[in-house]
Amino acid sequence: MSTCEAIKALALKGGSGRRIARELAVNRDAVARYLGSSKPAISPLGSRSGGLSLCEVHLTEITLAIEQGLSAQRIYQNLVTSHAFAPA
Repeated sequence: MSTCEAIKALALKGGSGRRIARELAVNRDAVARYLGSSKPAISPLGSRSGGLSLCEVHLTEITLAIEQGLSAQRIYQNLVTSHAFAPA
C-alpha cells in the first residue's frame, strides 16, 4: 500500500493528521496537504472564523436585554418583532 493510500485509509477511519503522521512516520504538513486541510486545527488567538453574525448589528440592543435579565428566547422574539429579524 502506498503512503498516499495509507493516509487516505487512516483518515477515513477518523484518524487525526497528527496521529496519521506519527503512525506512518511522515511529516504532519504533508498529511495535511494530501488531505487538503491547509487551515490550522485551532484558530489563532483573536481571529474570527466564519462570517459575521446576523446579530452583530443588534449587539447594543442584545447586550442591554441581557443586562435586564431577559432570556435568549425573549431577546430573539423581541428582535423578530421589532426588526423583522430572520436568521438565514
